[in-house]
Amino acid sequence: MTLVIVAVTDLMFQPKIIEVAQSMNGDIILASSQEAVLSVLEQLKPTRMLIDLNEKKFDAIETIKIVKQKYKLEIVGFVSHVQRDVQARATLVGCDKVLARSAFVNELPTLLA
Repeated sequence: MTLVIVAVTDLMFQPKIIEVAQSMNGDIILASSQEAVLSVLEQLKPTRMLIDLNEKKFDAIETIKIVKQKYKLEIVGFVSHVQRDVQARATLVGCDKVLARSAFVNELPTLLA
């Protein structure tokens, strides 16, 4: 089982992620700030991070940039399919995979496996 850090504070998506993780006995850690993300990465060494590219509580793009400079892990971001500029910026700073919100929900079981 993969340890996944979930940098998502959106109250629509966070419960859905938790529900899917619990249904498959997934091992996730929630992080609600850039500082929390970095702390979890330092302490627990997850292998994947899921991040909401429209995060309101912290700068997701800057977080990805910092994480990619310091750690080796897969980063999967999700955003509205019409936000091509956000998708491009995320990819540019090192996001390994950028998914539309609907695709993210469909792929969630695989991403948490």
